[in-house]
Amino acid sequence: MNTIKKTRTLDISREKLINILTNPEFEVARETKANGSLEAKVKELSRTDSTLEYEIQVKEYAKGVTGIDKSKTENNTYTYKWDLKNFKADWTYKMSSHGGSVKVFGSIIISDKGGKSQLDNAVNVEIKIPLIGGKIEKKVLSEIENGWPNYDRIVDEWLQKA
Repeated sequence: MNTIKKTRTLDISREKLINILTNPEFEVARETKANGSLEAKVKELSRTDSTLEYEIQVKEYAKGVTGIDKSKTENNTYTYKWDLKNFKADWTYKMSSHGGSVKVFGSIIISDKGGKSQLDNAVNVEIKIPLIGGKIEKKVLSEIENGWPNYDRIVDEWLQKA
């Protein structure tokens, strides 16, 4: 398994930031503008005072060992489980085409920094293919790393609206 971690301090309270990050419209914008999904739909699964669980169903170009295949698409699913009281989430990404050989999952933690917020993201990739899985993990994380400025840009756009 390989992991990348990203930390940013944002000039917004963590209460306002969690409201942005859990907004279905933000999630659709993040998926289509930052992650390159062709379509994204958010479906709330459950909500209490302290928890929120939802899925994001995305239509994307197919992904394989050699990279992105724009000749076909696949439907994949993110599942987010937010602990609203502790300002953190765990998420998983399930690819329809790779079954159990590919695991992508991560976490989000929002910490209070005196009226500002610290946003910590972790992304983990585990590919269970003998001999080449580790190399592919590093390539996938490199692509995620290269696209991270797009995520930051979407967050910044939504901060401007808050």
